[in-house]
Amino acid sequence: MKTATALSKIAGSQPITSVGMIRGGNSSMTRLRTIFAGVLVICDLWFGCLSASAQDLQGRFYSEKQRYMVGEPVTFNLEIKNAGKQIVYLPAKGSAKCLDTYEFSVSGSGSACSATWDAGCYDDEAALGPGDVIHGQWPLDSWYRFEREGKYQVSITRHTPVRTSGGEVTDFTFSSRFEVHLDPTKHPAGF
Repeated sequence: MKTATALSKIAGSQPITSVGMIRGGNSSMTRLRTIFAGVLVICDLWFGCLSASAQDLQGRFYSEKQRYMVGEPVTFNLEIKNAGKQIVYLPAKGSAKCLDTYEFSVSGSGSACSATWDAGCYDDEAALGPGDVIHGQWPLDSWYRFEREGKYQVSITRHTPVRTSGGEVTDFTFSSRFEVHLDPTKHPAGF
């Protein structure tokens, strides 16, 4: 909504003149209404700009590559992007209860496994500005041992606390699913 439209609606649904006075009525009362309406609009714009949320973040997990050899470390990447307009901090420190967990599920080649890892909010709190991206990489085989060739379905979820510039702490949760293919180990000729 444009500021002039908002002011005219707040100030009694009368149009605002170019000098900021509403046509008709007491001029001192009209000025007070106009000033009050302007203050309300400015406050709304100011607080609207200050509020950022975990919803302004985008997160995903993905495999380092599509194919691995049996016995080769299988790694996954983590990416969190601030798609908002304000700085956020994660994992947020100072909250009474810090929930910074990963949930893993892997299935395929006749087996399945799931695990939860609590990162314990031990990582340093990092500022993530608008457009900034955090990247990380970990071995998936820390939670699941890939011993056979085949196709595996992987699901990973992360819960992490996020603090806004205004101090509000919220939970940011995101999940991804991807496939990993393991090929048999190639033996040198003569084996």
